[in-house]
Amino acid sequence: HKHFYQKIDWRKDLKYCGVPIWKNPNDLFLIQELISEIEPDYVIETGTAFGGSALYYAHLIEKYGGKLVITIDDCSNSYVPASHVRPTHPNLRYITSSSISFNVKEYIKNLIPNRKKVMVILDSCHAFQHVLTELDLYKDFVSLGSYLIVEDTNTDLVIESYGKGPDDAVKSFLKENDSFERVSELEEKFGFSFNAYLKRV
Repeated sequence: HKHFYQKIDWRKDLKYCGVPIWKNPNDLFLIQELISEIEPDYVIETGTAFGGSALYYAHLIEKYGGKLVITIDDCSNSYVPASHVRPTHPNLRYITSSSISFNVKEYIKNLIPNRKKVMVILDSCHAFQHVLTELDLYKDFVSLGSYLIVEDTNTDLVIESYGKGPDDAVKSFLKENDSFERVSELEEKFGFSFNAYLKRV
């Protein structure tokens, strides 16, 4: 796990349809399986970066009859060049804002009709309090049987000096929210995962 994260240049070399996509390929394949199983109408993503993953999700939900990928980013990422043009797709909508803005939550509520199948993927700032706030803000969007996916819960495994991060936020969240359970079998399915997969039960 540490070798892959620190030695393989996955940030530089991994692209989807020519767009950088900073993800573990194991997780990309697993999310593809979950989307094909659940067939969500909407996917909410925080942390757009280059837009590679948003495009990936847009192509997937289009295949299964989904409506929209809503991806949120405040565009403060220093590693994304100002000249970078994010990909477009009819099933893709960008929101430029902090992912923990209450106004953004209210805006998204107006986009998504009641009783629709929704999956949420959190991948913006990985600070403990930020992730915990995201979890609280977006949990109610997740439909029964669908997933709230928290990315980069591996920070304590691969960066020894990181401190409290996404995995600690997940553990704290689950103590207070019994409507979600962590599906560890998914994290182990392809050997290792960067993420936590929380199923709404």
